[in-house]
Amino acid sequence: NLNKAAIFYGEDAGGQDSYCRVVSPNTTTTPPTMSAGSAASFTGYASNKSRHLQTVWDDDINSGDGRGIHAWLNCSNGNSQNWHLEYNTFTMANNNTFTFETSAGTNMNIFNTTNNVKAEQWQMCGCGSGRFLVIARREDGGSTDDETWFRMGTINSSSNDITWGSTGSSFSTDNWQYHRICYDETAGKVIMVARKDTDSELMSFVGTISGSGSSLSISWGSSVQAFASFSNMVANSTPKYNMVYDPALAKIVLLIPDTSGTTKIKTRVATISGTSVSWSSAQDTNWTSGGNNIILGKPSSVNGRIFLISDTSQSNATIMKTSDDVTNLTSGMTYVGFADQAYTNGQTATIKTYGNNVDTLSGLTIGNKYWVSGDGTLTPTQQTGAGAALAGIAIGTNKLLIREPDSWVTGM
Repeated sequence: NLNKAAIFYGEDAGGQDSYCRVVSPNTTTTPPTMSAGSAASFTGYASNKSRHLQTVWDDDINSGDGRGIHAWLNCSNGNSQNWHLEYNTFTMANNNTFTFETSAGTNMNIFNTTNNVKAEQWQMCGCGSGRFLVIARREDGGSTDDETWFRMGTINSSSNDITWGSTGSSFSTDNWQYHRICYDETAGKVIMVARKDTDSELMSFVGTISGSGSSLSISWGSSVQAFASFSNMVANSTPKYNMVYDPALAKIVLLIPDTSGTTKIKTRVATISGTSVSWSSAQDTNWTSGGNNIILGKPSSVNGRIFLISDTSQSNATIMKTSDDVTNLTSGMTYVGFADQAYTNGQTATIKTYGNNVDTLSGLTIGNKYWVSGDGTLTPTQQTGAGAALAGIAIGTNKLLIREPDSWVTGM
């Protein structure tokens, strides 16, 4: 809403404090550059050595401010500390100032458990209407050790505090690792991808959101394979793969670096149906950075441009443009042809085109020419204007000789 971005980060040196910094485009330069505000410490709300920071913006607000939730792992005592999740909500004003929701405070555990629970491989994503989902693999040394847990919450518009849904729930008793989650704004569902411990295949699950307020929750469908074999999934304890919702496609795109980690990235598009998902065939895209962690920027609704960056030593970045499949028929007077028989969804079909005849029609008058009407049916009435296409000539009551439109001469 502010045409600005906020970067949350932790220092490696000094006191290893945590900060946020506002950046905004400077369009007075050619090419445009980024201007940065001063660093603002949020140490008062996040302990020193906060790590694995994640932020979700509330996209549904229409005021002059930006609002969201920021969360992190509390690592204030280094590796000896059990890393539990903490969070706080914030508001960013147009003058670049941040206001944190002080009632949230520090040392808050999202799963309503003791601080002895160590959260790992955690993710957070927005789910529309101020809702967000948190998912993590927890280590507690007890009966739920290494289980994946999840919980949903809602940012309250009036006070910016959070109403949590039911206490965190276990996703599965199996050891699922390296989760990525993404919200499909069109389907209103969540997709999670993860792999079982020691497995090389990447599995996907559809999450269905229900309830509101303190009853807000999510249920998960059965697993569907998202990628068959990916032997080198992780770098720097972070999944190399990632997902992003592309508003131009109105679907979620999964991006996976080539297993060889060279110059290719594989993409698959998700289509959600009910509680399940199907994935398009994998396509290769040039990727100059090789195969390391993929960081995604939210794509635009125009042309589906997705910003990607890898944390390899080359520090390369690129922009990928997504597109729908389009026909190469450039004239409104052309069409593909007719199916040779009736088919149902998902079947492979044979299409008869120019020079063939199709005998699955009925009610034709022998010798008459037929056009393709606006609803796709045949008509003996000549069609004009954009999209008007000559289909052919009837050589039987149920048979049409398909003729190329350009072969028809005026007055024929």
